[in-house]
Amino acid sequence: MSEAGFELSGAAFFSDPYPAYARLRAKREPVYNEATHAWMITRFADVESVLRDPRISKKIQRATATAFETSVLFRDPPDHGRIRGLLNQVFAGMPDDLDARVGRIADGLIDRMKESRKADFMRDFALPLPVAVIAEVLGIPAIDMERLHGWSAEFIIDEGVSQAESDQRQYAAICGMDEYFRGLIADGAVGGMIGAMLKADPSGDRLSQDELIGNCILLMVAGHETTVNLLGNGLYLLLQQRERLERVKADPKLLPVAIEETLRYESPVQLGTFRVTAEAVEIGGRTIGAGELITAVIGAANRDPDVFAEPDVFDLGRVSNRHLGFGFGPHRCIGAQLARSEARVGFARLFERLPNVALDTVPSSWLGGALKRIGLGKEAQPWPAHWRHTAVTRGLVELKISL
Repeated sequence: MSEAGFELSGAAFFSDPYPAYARLRAKREPVYNEATHAWMITRFADVESVLRDPRISKKIQRATATAFETSVLFRDPPDHGRIRGLLNQVFAGMPDDLDARVGRIADGLIDRMKESRKADFMRDFALPLPVAVIAEVLGIPAIDMERLHGWSAEFIIDEGVSQAESDQRQYAAICGMDEYFRGLIADGAVGGMIGAMLKADPSGDRLSQDELIGNCILLMVAGHETTVNLLGNGLYLLLQQRERLERVKADPKLLPVAIEETLRYESPVQLGTFRVTAEAVEIGGRTIGAGELITAVIGAANRDPDVFAEPDVFDLGRVSNRHLGFGFGPHRCIGAQLARSEARVGFARLFERLPNVALDTVPSSWLGGALKRIGLGKEAQPWPAHWRHTAVTRGLVELKISL
């Protein structure tokens, strides 16, 4: 992603995008991105306004229409309100023992990690926990989850892949999930949220077949992608400074605070999905004509100094934290409660059962180890963070920890 005068791609940007965001935000108006042909909205007040403005549509014409486009993510009123209302009813019926289920899955993953002194937190916990939880919640057989995750991964592709190839891979993934969910529903023996959507009162509002499939795809993808990054980013931030982790372990009331601050400071979703202006709108003092693409840069808005004191500080004492990590307005993330539950219970079990968890250190050479033993070598360095090279989300490729 690029913009005249700013480098918004490459290793340096993905390692730390916030200086670039700050320069864009300082313009105090939307900035046109030649690479994506979209206006970038970076200030908190403007992002919040865009996310709730009915003149800015989520219904974008695509070259290949699929059932996915009938999901609540891409619908405007009145269809959006109808579908959202039905999904809210289904989410309201989430299992009463959700925390216990998350805890059981987390314990199983921790048991496996304890068999070794080291682990890759992303591979061994951050990914499998939300994948297993969303499987149970939706009613998807556990045996199918690896295949479904493979399809979901095609929605967020790292830099270096052309837009044409990215679109092609995403389309193939949508088609694969479409076929899978149609087969699952046809079998008739499905429970969870999918079963609940199928059992909707036929005399009242209900989802069409395509809407059901489209929202199954959406819930599968969104139901774990954000949480994977929330878990990885959160643990990395706490382990970076041991004092942070010890404070959270000593005071359980700080765990929800740490989760909300992670959602603000290292927003798992950095860019909102594209929107299009249905008519001319004024944003940040600039008039943007009808039919223009807009993207809300949530990662920039959540570091806006006009709203957050010392925005570039990870602060466990932050009292007012009205971040946009789950979006805002009518399209606010419908699974926010589920993501928070997974993070809260997952971290609580992790810190209780792995009290010595720490960032792993970079393996030293034979010579470096020998020098250290005689007092001449450098102290072992924490394993460096390797951030994914994608502007859409913010997450780690791996997170090496010692147990």
